[in-house]
Amino acid sequence: VGILSEHSTLKNPILKKLIGRTNDLITLPSGKRAAGLTFYYITKSIIEDDGSVKEFVIEQHALDQFTIKYVSERPIINEKLSIIKDEIKRYLEDNINITFKHCHSLKRSSSGKLKQFTSFVTN
Repeated sequence: VGILSEHSTLKNPILKKLIGRTNDLITLPSGKRAAGLTFYYITKSIIEDDGSVKEFVIEQHALDQFTIKYVSERPIINEKLSIIKDEIKRYLEDNINITFKHCHSLKRSSSGKLKQFTSFVTN
């Protein structure tokens, strides 16, 4: 849900606050918070270049621990994994650990949808 600023106009809408579910937010070791989809968009552009990755999700297990689970015919090459890690650290923070897990399938909701980011960290 977005809340518009009182300075917002029809021609120039200004978002004052964005409210979402807490598990849709990344909480980083520094205390900084970011939208969970930040990870997704950084990773998506690099993974799409590869062409073999069908889908992926990102999970946060601790403030500094993230896992990217992906489905593809073959594992992503180490060079691509390094680029993804470097880009995530550049946009978010340097002191985070990212692991990759090559999967045959990913868990979906009862409606069949894939949740791109899930945080298991309690705030």
